[in-house]
Amino acid sequence: MATAARRLGKVRRSSARGRATLGAATVFALVCTLFNPAAAAAATAQEKALAESLFKEGKALLSKDPTKACEKLAESQRLDPASGTALNLADCQEKLGRLATAFGTYQIAEELARERNNSARVALIKKKLKSLEPKIPHLRLVASTPLPAGAVLSLDGTTLGAAAIGTELAVDPGEHRLEVRAPGFEPFVKDLKIAEGASSEVECGPLKRSPAEAKPKAPKPSWPLPAFVATAGVAAVGLGFGIGAGVRAIDLGAVVSAECPENACTATGLDALSEGDRFATASNVAFVLAGVFGAAATTFLVLEFVLEPSEVQLQVGISGGASELGAAISGSF
Repeated sequence: MATAARRLGKVRRSSARGRATLGAATVFALVCTLFNPAAAAAATAQEKALAESLFKEGKALLSKDPTKACEKLAESQRLDPASGTALNLADCQEKLGRLATAFGTYQIAEELARERNNSARVALIKKKLKSLEPKIPHLRLVASTPLPAGAVLSLDGTTLGAAAIGTELAVDPGEHRLEVRAPGFEPFVKDLKIAEGASSEVECGPLKRSPAEAKPKAPKPSWPLPAFVATAGVAAVGLGFGIGAGVRAIDLGAVVSAECPENACTATGLDALSEGDRFATASNVAFVLAGVFGAAATTFLVLEFVLEPSEVQLQVGISGGASELGAAISGSF
C-alpha cells in the first residue's frame, strides 16, 4: 500500500500549490481513482531522509511562516507520503485559509492512516473534517443557454469538463477566476470573490461571437499606371493622325469641288476624290481608335487612383466597314 500512498502524496502536492482548487469533492475523487498499489514505487532511503528533514523544518515553521511551512511539508509528502505529514500539511493549509484544499489533504491523511491501521489518528482526522466541512464555500456553475460546441471551462486555470455545470464545487475562500472559451467566440472571463461558508451561483456566459476577421487586402497591382501611359499615348497619336487625315481630306474635297463641276471631273479631280476618300476613312478609323484607347486610358487611371481592378468590368466592340466604322464601350464600376 506504500505505492498508493506515494501516488496520493502527488495528488496532495498538486492541490497545495494551486492558487485555488476545486476542493474536497474533486480531491477525494482523485484519491479514489489513484488508490492503486501498483501505481508507483516505494520511496528510496535517500528520499525518506530528505522527506524527514523537510518535515521537521516545515513543522517548525508552522507557527512562524505558514506559507513556507506548507511548501516544506508539501515537498516532504511528495518524496515520502505519510499520514503524519499529510495531517500537518492540511493543518498548515487550513491556517492559510485554503479550506477546500485542506479538506482534501485531511482525507488523504485519513486514507494513509487507515492503511497503517492507526485508528487514533483516523478518529482525530474525522473530527477535523467534521469541524471544517461547514466552513467550505461552494460554487455552482450554471449555463442558461447551451454552451457552444468545443467550449472549455476553467476555474483558476484548472480545466473543467461539461459535468461541472450544475454541480456544487467545493472551493477555497477568496478570489477566483472563471473562464469560458469556445472557437468563434470572445472569451468570457469573470472574477469572483467567495466568502467562507458561502454558496454562490455563477452564470457561464453569455458568450459573444467574435467579429468576423477581415480578409487581408490583396496588394494593389502595379500595371494600371503603365497601361494608362501606353493607352493614353496611342489615343493621342490616333487623335493627332485623325485630325491630320481629316484636314487633308477637307483640302482634297476643295480640289474635287473645283475640278468636278456639274458631275464631270478632270483627271486631277478624280485623283483628289479617290485620295480624299482614303484620308477620310483613315481619319474616321483614327478617331475611333483614339476614342477606344482614350476610354481605356481613363479606366486605367481610375484603377490606379480610385478602384480595384476586380471592381471594374470593361467591354469594347468595334463595328463597321471601310466606309463606316463605329465602336462601343460598356462597363460597370
